[in-house]
Amino acid sequence: LALGGVAAHHHLTHAYENSGQYAKAVEHGGADARLAPAVPHAQHMHGHVLRRTGQIAQAVAAFEEADRVQRAYLAAEHLPPEYIWHHEHNLDLLGSSYQYLGQMRKAERELKTAFDLPSALAVQMYQKRGWPEFLISRGRLDEAMAAGAMLAAHPVSLVRATGTIEVAHVHLAAGRFAEAADQVNLALRTLRAASNGQALVAPAFGELQGEFYLRAGDHEKGRAMLRDV
Repeated sequence: LALGGVAAHHHLTHAYENSGQYAKAVEHGGADARLAPAVPHAQHMHGHVLRRTGQIAQAVAAFEEADRVQRAYLAAEHLPPEYIWHHEHNLDLLGSSYQYLGQMRKAERELKTAFDLPSALAVQMYQKRGWPEFLISRGRLDEAMAAGAMLAAHPVSLVRATGTIEVAHVHLAAGRFAEAADQVNLALRTLRAASNGQALVAPAFGELQGEFYLRAGDHEKGRAMLRDV
């Protein structure tokens, strides 16, 4: 009965989140977390939907608990952290939540740890863009360029496009519009050449385009594109 309840609450959390019914998602996410205190993903999903409702400090507490439980599991099973996709995903959201709250040292620690973890999943490689974006926000453009270039050298087209987008953001932040335009065009070509999965990277590309138009002086077009994203 308890296991059935956990499964029901877990799937309802995802279902309500995906349908935009965030209050109900929080209700079932909280129940799932209480019924499965030793399951990292149950703690994580509660944080996931708390973020959706703007409860960032509470989400951080849930992500921290997910991280604690996850690390205990990895240690007990003698597993490298990169073998568990969920670990990196939780670090991404924990780091960006710290960043939202202005806790920059903690944000840097988690985002850098997530960036450095090897990953075989395209979606996790895409999420590594959080690290160069953090560096750009801190004015650390040389480090951001190095991180973006590392992604841009990846053998998978979608990851290369993600890295190219981040390199373009660095150029924009430095006021190098011609170089940024070259990277925008390169990212577009790389996306078009990919066999599938373009929808994963499309929002980041739209954000880049919107920023480019804003910085280039076409404010109306830039704002419209960013609103769409």
